Amino acid sequence: MNTREMTMPARPWIVLLALACLGEATRAADFARTDSPTAGIQEATDVLPESGGSVKLPPGEYVLRQPIVLRTGVTLAGAGPSTVLRKTRYAETRLAARARQGSRSIRVENTAGFAAGDAVAIRDQDAMGWNVVQAIIKAVEVNELLLDRPIPRTCDSARHGFVILCFPAVTCNRASKIVLKDFAIKEDHARDLSVYGAIDLSNPRVRFAFSLPFPLAAIQLVDATDSRVEGVSVVGWLSDGISLQRGASDTVANCLVEKCAGKGIHAGGGLRDSLFSHNISRNNDDDGFFFCAKTRKLMVSENTFINNKAHGIGGLGDSGDKFNTVAKNVISGNGMHGIQMWDGDNNTVTDNTVSNNSQLAPGRFSGICLGKTSLSVVQRNRCFDDQPSKTQKHGIEELPDCRENRIGENRCHGHAEKDVVLASEQPAGPPDAARRRGRARTPSIEERVQ
Repeated sequence: MNTREMTMPARPWIVLLALACLGEATRAADFARTDSPTAGIQEATDVLPESGGSVKLPPGEYVLRQPIVLRTGVTLAGAGPSTVLRKTRYAETRLAARARQGSRSIRVENTAGFAAGDAVAIRDQDAMGWNVVQAIIKAVEVNELLLDRPIPRTCDSARHGFVILCFPAVTCNRASKIVLKDFAIKEDHARDLSVYGAIDLSNPRVRFAFSLPFPLAAIQLVDATDSRVEGVSVVGWLSDGISLQRGASDTVANCLVEKCAGKGIHAGGGLRDSLFSHNISRNNDDDGFFFCAKTRKLMVSENTFINNKAHGIGGLGDSGDKFNTVAKNVISGNGMHGIQMWDGDNNTVTDNTVSNNSQLAPGRFSGICLGKTSLSVVQRNRCFDDQPSKTQKHGIEELPDCRENRIGENRCHGHAEKDVVLASEQPAGPPDAARRRGRARTPSIEERVQ
């Protein structure tokens, strides 16, 4: 078999071993040079043959200043929690002037903490989702960062423009048969939003303008097929934890995502025929799991989604999600709904245990909520609230804008209000502003509880 392995020892700056196609060991100590922005990992993957191979990461800490970019057939394998990919220092500042499309430099208020070779993100309040700008610093001058590429869109200092040292730890674009397994990704820093001075951070729209969108997730796989993420933990990332956008036939299993500033696990962009199983997503600042857009035939099963600040599972149905199944998950103690089904059809939610949600606004959110949802199945779920002070509004709540859903064989008890409320039992009301706008953007948590 034609394989090649790159083995990185616990002290990667000492030595790297390359095992060539015929089993011959080749020393490649220069891969672990101290100035490598990926602790030598990118260099190790780059020497693998075109068919791919394995990069092994023994116990140790690997400090990242840039993302590790994988290609087809590459496996990145650690030794468990003792193998840690850790993002380097924290740096963030406001733009001092408009950064115009096509420019290779940006004016900033403060360059402290930034260095040549750092990967950064640039955005303003209009640069949502895919529009966040990513670049690498080539040089640092007085109140100016020189970049390795022209920026693809204008970012305006007058519209809360900023730059932050932030990037995916591991990413790919249009690759297949990638495997990530048995390592940890950690971010130790909290953001200091005081650098923005006198801005109203109590305003949900302002806070949303400073969020770090999914292209900056710790693991960001784009158009990946037949790939696996297994036994990986992500802790404290300043964006989402694990993000799969587009692609097909992927698996995320036995992973832990916790204390991330965004969503725990984010599936979207037309991802299809993929499995998310036996994961734990907890204590994240947004949804534990998020269906983003146009997902098809995803199986989300036997996971645990607990104590996330927004929904346990959110967005199921929104922007064209169809034929997805949410089954046998434990969903408890989340800030908003346990499971939110919104603006979609032909999805199935079955055999889940959903309890004690709506912690952010007691009595406001339900275990499973269907809004503007049709032709979907909600059955054999167990929804309950066993707290002395009840927070979960209903076990199952079907809003009056729903139609032709099959809801039955659920066991619900102990809620703040009625255990099950169906659309036929509720008066029709006017569509809210988000529906009239066609959900142009995902509202912040603060907006969702107002």
